[in-house]
Order: sequence, then structure tokens, then C-alpha cells
Amino acid sequence: MKSAEYLLVAVSPSEQSRRAAKLAVKLAKSMGVELRVVAVMPAQVVGSPLDQLLKPSAVEAGIQSAVTVPDSALRRDLVALNELVTDLLEECESYGVRATYLPLSSAGDVVTKILSEVREGCLGVILGAGERRPSRLGQVAEGISKRSPVPVVLVP
Repeated sequence: MKSAEYLLVAVSPSEQSRRAAKLAVKLAKSMGVELRVVAVMPAQVVGSPLDQLLKPSAVEAGIQSAVTVPDSALRRDLVALNELVTDLLEECESYGVRATYLPLSSAGDVVTKILSEVREGCLGVILGAGERRPSRLGQVAEGISKRSPVPVVLVP
């Protein structure tokens, strides 16, 4: 039996990633395939009560989480990532695109973890290009573009 075809989009809390996510939804819709969304998060966050931890309303209300995020920059990134994924999944629903979401731990080799989600049926990987300088790729984007067995779309 043939595996379902899909596109894989890797997201992070960046504007490039937001643009990559929007492109991924449009491509999945036009191709009639599923969209699989992966987000790399700090190891202590994966498997925790993310909704409670990340929703701005919960943070503002002072709701306690099983995970301590003492760094305000990390908290800001996690909230931004949660908002991006929520927006992306809602956009998929509005376009009639089937989507699944998988948070990945940042512990270890991030490129290998993302590429481990490239399985039979994967038609391509979409992600932000990384570095802010136009002539350079981010480390993850470069690693994926070099090692991916499927086409890669890097969004500036």
C-alpha cells in the first residue's frame, strides 16, 4: 500500500518561519496533500503541558506550570512559536488541508531529528532560510538542504 503524500514544514519563532508556514499551506492545498508541522523546542518543554505553559492568557494569569521557564526571552519565543503553530493549524483547517503537528526536542542533532520525519510519501521540506544576512543560510537550513533525500524549499 502506498503511503500518503505530504509536505513537511519545520517552524521556529521567526518571521522567515511564518512565511515558510504560509507557503507550505498554499503548496499543500494546491497539491492536495497533507501538511506535517514540526517545531523544535527546548527539551524541558517537549511533553509538558504546553497549552498551560505557552498561552499568553495563562502566563498573564499567573497559572503555574510543571515546567519552569525562567528566561523571559525563552518564554517570548515559546509563546511566539505556539501562536505560529496555532495560526498555521487554523489556516490549514480553513483551506481544507489535513495537518498534523509534532513538537521535537532540541536536545541532540536538530537536523537529524527534523529529517527523521522525512518518510515514504514526503514530497518536500519547507523551512525558513535562517541567518538574517542574505548570503548565508542558518545552520539548520544548511544541514537540511545538504542532507535531505527530498527537495527543500528555503524561504528568506
